[in-house]
Amino acid sequence: MKKYNECFIQFKKDNQLNYVFLIIFHFLVAAANISIGFLTMITVDAMQYSDFHKLIIAGIFLGCMVLSFIIFGFGQKHFKNKYIKKGLSNYKMYVFEKILNKSIGEYKDVSIGTFFNALSTDLNSIEKNYLSGSIDIIYNVMSFIIAFFAMAYLNIFLLFCVIIVCVIPIIVSCFFGSRIQAKEKMSSDESVKFVDQMKELLCGFLVIKGFKAEKSVLNIFKDKNIKLEEAKGNHRSTNDKLALASEVANIAVVATVFTVGSFLAFKGKISIGKILAFVQLSNFILQPISVLVPLKYKRKSAINLINNIDEIIQTKKHKAKKVCMDDFRNSIELRNVVCSFDNKLALDNINITFDKGKSYAIVGSSGSGKSTLLKILMGFFDDYSGEIFIDNNELKSMDEDSLLNNISIIQQKVFIFNRSIYDNITMFKEIDSNAYEDAIKRSGLKDLISEKGDDYLCGDEGRNLSGGESQRIAIARCLLRNTPILLVDEATASLDSITANEVDKSLLSLKDITRIVVTHRLDEKILKQYDSIIVMNNGKIVENGSYDELMSIKKHFYSLYNVRV
Repeated sequence: MKKYNECFIQFKKDNQLNYVFLIIFHFLVAAANISIGFLTMITVDAMQYSDFHKLIIAGIFLGCMVLSFIIFGFGQKHFKNKYIKKGLSNYKMYVFEKILNKSIGEYKDVSIGTFFNALSTDLNSIEKNYLSGSIDIIYNVMSFIIAFFAMAYLNIFLLFCVIIVCVIPIIVSCFFGSRIQAKEKMSSDESVKFVDQMKELLCGFLVIKGFKAEKSVLNIFKDKNIKLEEAKGNHRSTNDKLALASEVANIAVVATVFTVGSFLAFKGKISIGKILAFVQLSNFILQPISVLVPLKYKRKSAINLINNIDEIIQTKKHKAKKVCMDDFRNSIELRNVVCSFDNKLALDNINITFDKGKSYAIVGSSGSGKSTLLKILMGFFDDYSGEIFIDNNELKSMDEDSLLNNISIIQQKVFIFNRSIYDNITMFKEIDSNAYEDAIKRSGLKDLISEKGDDYLCGDEGRNLSGGESQRIAIARCLLRNTPILLVDEATASLDSITANEVDKSLLSLKDITRIVVTHRLDEKILKQYDSIIVMNNGKIVENGSYDELMSIKKHFYSLYNVRV
């Protein structure tokens, strides 16, 4: 697996200056921290030898150090915040743009929870363990190097003793470091599953309440919740063991410095001030040793998260499609189209032609292949055999943008954003006012907007609107797009008969648009207005003709109509 990719570039994009200044201030802060040891040495030695001159030097040193901490600390925090803010902003924009640019077929192959995690839970880990973690690694390395040379300057032998004792935390860190990475991945995987389960259960809230399934659903939630918290608990437990080992090592180093230092002091080879300075400086040796290995493994875990999302947003499972269609001119023709899912035949040898400007109703019992047919025409998947031509262009070879420029779809469940009616109709675009007014009029939204205004907030998933109002907004969206082909998938299935009739009339009143409408409503007045009715059963087209023709032959449609009516 490649280690670095376009995702990593986003963190440094237009951010190099912040990074350079951050490194500089990190070095200055590290140096200022190390100087505390020398301040301790000068102060204690001044008191031990009653040297007032050294005490004055210590006071001046202290004043300079406080001023340095204020200046360097402010610079460090300022540029760290700027660097992380810019890096995360670039990264999120890049990932979200890549997700939006995926094809419909690629998008449906990935769990939505994966995308949620990439921009939420995983993002927290990337900020903490990659961005902040990388900065912390640099800071600790700087602190170690400066402290090493400072201690070597004070006493080589005592430094050698400290380094020997520090081997213990190095071994412990290496032992637990790989485990931390594995626990981090397990925690992330369980988080994805938990988000997916939560989304599914909350979306099915009305069904859960309607069937009194609260207790069963609570058990499902409990199972996922326990697994997630166990994974997170194992991760925390590993970190805690590493922290405990570091604390023990810290005590051992301090004990070593005092023991060896006391011996050297009795021999007159070192002052008490230097011993205390060593204790102070040993923290800047021990701290990096204790944290660098965990930081490295946590950073590696974050890198894996970034690589994983990069693989998802970059993967092109579908071949690049190059054929572009400027405009729909003649017909859509399906030749011997066969499609299966999970070894079950969904469409069986479909042969049909849809002529430009005409209206078609597709009817049939549940599971007969009606919606599958529309999804194939929309380009949702292309794993079918046979051929589909839009004019003279084979669907599989068509550029997706070109296809979507010519086709719009209205689905049974219209997605409404928690924005104004205007935003939901225009889909956040700048629209010509005349075109907007025309779309409102033709979709039957005039009364709604006159009553509530087009700045009316629709609520989450359109909860402030009725089903008919949501469907009319969907129609208005399609009218503004002005595509020559309109697909409608059970748009009136959840509406009352009066509202459904109004929506049907709105669809049938659209002129110069090829309408292919999947419907369960077998209303004589409505069906007579379609140019052709296509009857499906078990994935096959069993009949095709006008309402009167199909009723006169008294076969499948006739039976279906009489059963429904």
